[in-house]
Amino acid sequence: MLSRFFAFVSWGTSDAKEAKAIESIRKKQNWSQYVLRLIRSVQRAMRKHSDIDKLRFLLYPSGLLPQHKAEILKDNAGVIWLGKEKA
Repeated sequence: MLSRFFAFVSWGTSDAKEAKAIESIRKKQNWSQYVLRLIRSVQRAMRKHSDIDKLRFLLYPSGLLPQHKAEILKDNAGVIWLGKEKA
């Protein structure tokens, strides 16, 4: 019975942590930084474990801050720019 209680407590804590992280990226600054980090992480993984030419990261740039968009443009391998405001 006690192990079920600990599993429930951990599960609840994890949910709270996730909720906090999601709330954080709802702010434009944090969202834009998150996208930049995500792209860089995926690019590194593709270069290490596969072929970067196979990457297709679909991205609407409208939510990006100018400095993050500029940073992505420095290495936009695999990024497909979508929307009216393409790179």
